[in-house]
Amino acid sequence: MECVRRVRMRTGVLFDALRSSTVYVSSGRCVPALQNLRRRLSATHRIHMLDNNNNRSEPDNHESWSSAITERLYHFSQIISDRFKWGYDWILLQFRMRLKYWGMLLCFCAIALPWFGMTVWLVPVRIGKEVAIGRLESSVFLGVVFDPVVLFGGGGLLLLYWRFGRTEYQLRHQLYEDIMLAPLTESGERHGDPPGSKRAVQLEMDRSVLVLGETGSGKTEAIRVLAHQLQADPDEAFVVFDYKQDYQTFFDSKDIIKLSSRDSTIEWNVFREIEEDGDCDEIAQAIFSGTETDDDYFTNAATQVLADVLRLFWHDSDGPAPTNEDLVTFLQDADVDLLRNAFETEELSSKKHLPEGVEASSNIVSILEERVSAVFRGDFSEAGTFSVREYMADPRGKILVLDFPIQQSSSVQAIFRLLIDWSIRFGLEDERSSYYILDEFAALPELDMLERLVNAGRAYNCYAILGVQAIPQLHDTYGKDKAESLLSGLAQEIHLRVGQGSVEYCRKRIGRERVERNVGPDDEDEWFVEIDENDKRVFEDYPIGEDTLQNFEAGRGIVHTPSGRQRGRLYLLEDIEGRLLPTDRLGLRERVRRRLPGQQSQPQLEAADESPPQLESSGER
Repeated sequence: MECVRRVRMRTGVLFDALRSSTVYVSSGRCVPALQNLRRRLSATHRIHMLDNNNNRSEPDNHESWSSAITERLYHFSQIISDRFKWGYDWILLQFRMRLKYWGMLLCFCAIALPWFGMTVWLVPVRIGKEVAIGRLESSVFLGVVFDPVVLFGGGGLLLLYWRFGRTEYQLRHQLYEDIMLAPLTESGERHGDPPGSKRAVQLEMDRSVLVLGETGSGKTEAIRVLAHQLQADPDEAFVVFDYKQDYQTFFDSKDIIKLSSRDSTIEWNVFREIEEDGDCDEIAQAIFSGTETDDDYFTNAATQVLADVLRLFWHDSDGPAPTNEDLVTFLQDADVDLLRNAFETEELSSKKHLPEGVEASSNIVSILEERVSAVFRGDFSEAGTFSVREYMADPRGKILVLDFPIQQSSSVQAIFRLLIDWSIRFGLEDERSSYYILDEFAALPELDMLERLVNAGRAYNCYAILGVQAIPQLHDTYGKDKAESLLSGLAQEIHLRVGQGSVEYCRKRIGRERVERNVGPDDEDEWFVEIDENDKRVFEDYPIGEDTLQNFEAGRGIVHTPSGRQRGRLYLLEDIEGRLLPTDRLGLRERVRRRLPGQQSQPQLEAADESPPQLESSGER
């Protein structure tokens, strides 16, 4: 058909041109007539080529246009579907929260319908009897009449939904992303407007949470309930500081990487943490942190010497990769001459602290050897391959548990401080989310990165749950001013039973309220504000007494949010675990258990040579 159309077009043009050329020939203008014929045919050819191009591109344009329309319609339908689903879940949440009121309404309807002469399928049930009234020839029915279908049928449906339907906690997690819930089995006083309800206080996952409570108050259990709701992916780091071995039973042993001075699942290598020259200084300062002579010249000099020793091993690329065992063995055999000659060879600045023939040089080396031997002990003195830097870059679905040995707390505090600080540092540098559970973190020397984690972690997708026994612990470790600055960044807190030292902080966190009392004029225990005309005095006082805060039962406390507080008793995880998250959302332990199968805790490097790298000595020792 296309061929026929082209022939007809060309024939028509040729016929018109010939007809016009006859006129031109008869008038003596033959050349113009031929030129006109050529021009008409050329124009027809150009039109034909344009038609072919248009016909060739028209299907492509039509296909892309229809594809765009289809995509937009699908996107619009998805939005509408999501809106309807969200609205349905919201209505279901309101219904679930008021389930007892629906039950009361059901009972009222079951009694009211027979009263108005209406029934549903069955005859109303009468429970009671007719009672004659005195001399009157009449009787009155004393009892209750109700509709059995409404009462038993409707009540049965409500009971089935209460038992098998989605709980308020599940619906809230379905509706709102990035939240944690503090589920309360008993609710009490509510002040302000904290998000959620009396039985489910919502906490924002992107804000750090502080759980404050003394031993036996339920602090660890509260942290477990919150941690259960964290949605960590396999490529997101999860670091747990386990002070009393409370969390090793929380996770399956095959799902964790355990670092400790004993019974570690893998040994740590300090040299694997070094990536640039400045890392040696930071590690050396961390090793000497918490010493009693921080401002002493000898301690500072030993710190600089240790930094240069780390550089010596790190720069030694000829031998095998250095390990903690190499470091400990080398310093046990090193003396002033060996270190000074090595520093002079590499032109390191610490050589100035080790002059020849000066007794102070021997003192510096002795302090260094004692500190390294005390800190690098047990599994920390072995030839390991693990590094926090590599774990934060590729967690491989594992939980990093830092198991703190309480019996060796004074000696290994520095290493745990270093491990936590560096995990926070690398977590803040990574675009992916990272999670931290730091229970009893005040037992460690001051964490340099903690304040940044609390105040800036939200911007870097770093989420932390902190646990502490008492506020005075923070004051002792961080100083009062820095501790108060740290606490001011914690807008979400759970206060359980506390000791005397933490009562004042808890009461200030609650705040004062205006109250009226009939008191005498000499009462000096309250803050007097003004005197009422009726001899009543208006005071500002704390609504919760000191005795109440110190005598909370285990699990009972106050949940604080930026917009208000809720008092109640927290659920135990074992009682709420199956009803806390939606069925399509796994809890933390199950998420870890179902991560990529067959993973190794950390890629193993080639085993280091048993003998440590040897530095050249200038003479006999």
